[in-house]
Amino acid sequence: MAAYSLRTDEQKALVRAAVEVDKTLFTYGSDQNNIAENNAPLHVWGVEQQVSFPSVYSAAVSSKQRALALAETELAIRRDALKKKVSAAYVELQVMNERKRMFQQLDSLYTHLLEGASRQRELGAISQLDWLTMEAKRQQSRQRLQEAHSKLDAAQAGFKTLLGSDSAFTVSPTLTVLATTGRGIEASPYVDWLQRKEDLDEASLSLERRKLLPDFTFNYFLGTNFQANAKYYHGFEAGVALPLFFGAQQAKIKASKLALASTQQLSAYEVDQLKTKQQELVNARQLYKERMVYFNDKGRQLHDELLRTATLSLQAGDIDVQRFTLSLETALQLKLDYLANVLDYTHATLELTYLTQ
Repeated sequence: MAAYSLRTDEQKALVRAAVEVDKTLFTYGSDQNNIAENNAPLHVWGVEQQVSFPSVYSAAVSSKQRALALAETELAIRRDALKKKVSAAYVELQVMNERKRMFQQLDSLYTHLLEGASRQRELGAISQLDWLTMEAKRQQSRQRLQEAHSKLDAAQAGFKTLLGSDSAFTVSPTLTVLATTGRGIEASPYVDWLQRKEDLDEASLSLERRKLLPDFTFNYFLGTNFQANAKYYHGFEAGVALPLFFGAQQAKIKASKLALASTQQLSAYEVDQLKTKQQELVNARQLYKERMVYFNDKGRQLHDELLRTATLSLQAGDIDVQRFTLSLETALQLKLDYLANVLDYTHATLELTYLTQ
């Protein structure tokens, strides 16, 4: 962000430098053929200034102003990108925290059941295969928990990097469900950037065309000598510089026209692409939302009931370990799918909110 902010400051400084007048020429000369009335040669001091046609300066200012507007739009795009990253990272942290809690509960459940299974094994009330299956599932849940811890630590470090701060922060345990701002394509900073790019190319073309206009030269000089009866002789001269050899400038004008046409075609193409992307995101977001609503309406209750019934049935001896672990994995997958939908919904929402290429 700091780099793009400095680039904007650079363009602001260049606006003030748009009216660039050539250096003023100061001259001194003496010519034995240039004799004054007192029959002594004159010493001549002069000052000369060359200026471009006035509209060249106005075109240069316009070009720099549009370059500044483009830089400001780029800065806005980068700010939006940072906001999108921070928002996505925050929801990802919430999801990772929830995954960690899930695996902690799963690990605690397997540990508790394994303790009871160990006593049953000693009494011969449970088969060796069931006990080994339970032990393998506990090891698997512990590995998942360790992996969740590791990913959460890495995500927290990455979040601090995004914030640019080492300060402690808290993450709400309630999953955040983002809402779109309802911003249309025409309000997208990227579309604004495309328009600003067109404006800059138009200003550049106008500037190159005006460079074919004549330049002006103004010269004032003063002559005198240091002999008796010396006088001061004033003189003024004005000239016009015409572009007799303008092939190179015509080539620059043609190149500017091509650049403008290319930008206009790119803008039209990109806007069409954005419209397509927007509709795809709207459809995808609606799908993820429906899945989330289903889980909250029915899936969560099904998840909790599967866990409760499977645990009670195992303890009562109504099901074996194989059926218990299958029910447990089914319940776990319901919750994991929900969390994946939360992430997908978040990313689709953020893409819609900060629509860009």
